[in-house]
Amino acid sequence: MSRWWPVADAGEVVFKRLWGWIALRALVGKRITPDPPDQDSDYPLVTYQEVTMSPLHSHETTFGTASHRFRVTAWADKLAGSKGARAITAQIDAALVGWSQTELLTRRPRWNEKHRKHGIQSEYRVWNTN
Repeated sequence: MSRWWPVADAGEVVFKRLWGWIALRALVGKRITPDPPDQDSDYPLVTYQEVTMSPLHSHETTFGTASHRFRVTAWADKLAGSKGARAITAQIDAALVGWSQTELLTRRPRWNEKHRKHGIQSEYRVWNTN
């Protein structure tokens, strides 16, 4: 099912979708934040960032549809386990994939040397249509 929102509000809409996903909140609490997180953030947490926005148009008109590419990263003390980065990533996928025609594009492991935390970074394409 498609959703529409003003282009400037795309990050807020993705945040609200993640925030409203109860199983994700059970793992990270209120720690869903724009990337980069605060230096003193508690873990586990989720960061998100809009990477690109591409309006769909022809040579003559804009269709009112846009593709937004978001990078969402699950950060935790470990990769595996009930509160590990993999479990958090599974809930991010459950919240986003299929919603508003969202698709997973790429996924890669991350390591934060300063905080000594594991991460899984995923990129998603989210569509909005009026």
